[in-house]
Amino acid sequence: MKKKISVLSILLFIFCLTACGNKKEEDALHLGVNAIITEIDATNQSITVKDYDIEDDILGSKCTIDCSKVPLIYCDYDTGDVEAIDFKDLQPNDEIILSIRSSEIQRRKSMDSVSCEIEVEQIQLGTQRLSIDK
Repeated sequence: MKKKISVLSILLFIFCLTACGNKKEEDALHLGVNAIITEIDATNQSITVKDYDIEDDILGSKCTIDCSKVPLIYCDYDTGDVEAIDFKDLQPNDEIILSIRSSEIQRRKSMDSVSCEIEVEQIQLGTQRLSIDK
């Protein structure tokens, strides 16, 4: 009987160790990737962007983002009010702030091509030109 309890205890201990060791790496959300819109495709509701700062080298010089399912927001920096906006509110040369998962950033960095497609969680219009009416 003692032998069975010892074997079960060892198996339980090994199971606990392996269960603790299989934690997946967290897919962090980066809330501040700055970009500039270079092109807008209204038909497909997508935008082409480039890095705001060439030293960042996250997006490169040509990266496409599908905006059809992505929340678009605008924050009035003077008042702090935040509002959802439409795709039609975006214009070329607008500064935007992207929320991107670290897995998407790693995927982009592993690509050798100049152009790419990336998925984002949210787009914030950084250019201050819209007025929020309440």
